[in-house]
Amino acid sequence: MAGSESPLTPRRRLRNELWVSRQAGWWRAYADVAPGRLLELIDYETAASAISQFELFAVPGILQTEQYARAVLRASYDAGSLVERLVALRGRRRDLLVGEGAPAFSFVLDESVIRRPVGSPATMADQLRHLITLADRPNVTIRVVPFTVGLHPGSRGSVKVIEFDDDPDRSVAFLEGLPGDVLTEDPADVSTYSALFRSIAQVALEPGDSAGLLRAAAGELT
Repeated sequence: MAGSESPLTPRRRLRNELWVSRQAGWWRAYADVAPGRLLELIDYETAASAISQFELFAVPGILQTEQYARAVLRASYDAGSLVERLVALRGRRRDLLVGEGAPAFSFVLDESVIRRPVGSPATMADQLRHLITLADRPNVTIRVVPFTVGLHPGSRGSVKVIEFDDDPDRSVAFLEGLPGDVLTEDPADVSTYSALFRSIAQVALEPGDSAGLLRAAAGELT
């Protein structure tokens, strides 16, 4: 019919749903300090059924303790007030791990993440123990790629894949890098990064062995 709107594609529907959620989302209160790409990422995370993430450099933000997050942010920002606002944002974001209908999280960390000093030894030890505690949650898996593996498919950088139960074809991938963060919905790109995550996970320790490595690393700091 002339003048009628064409049906929304699944991706256009998702964008509309996310736009609506952003208007009421708690993260909107941080729009003055948080990059727009991060707010968009949180939009996707709150609607996700599964999130798979590999980190090469630091503990993922959603897994960070307050003191660890403060140390990470102080390395990038001079203004104390800005750092504290961003620390608060990460604190709110952690609620996604334990909320009703929380996504299934699968994290793979390079061993450099748990060996690189961030903040004081006590801050680092507390962070590692926090990871062990989180890994006991039924919806959270944390695995570590040990140094003994050598170079591996994840050596090029960090990657996150976000999936949705109601429409698997709507999955998105997020990549961090110096040129700028990239959030892609392209099915071919998402498929490539999903395969990359799986290949990294294949060389990681099993969850129990990963917890043992985390526990040993924390013990070396105390």
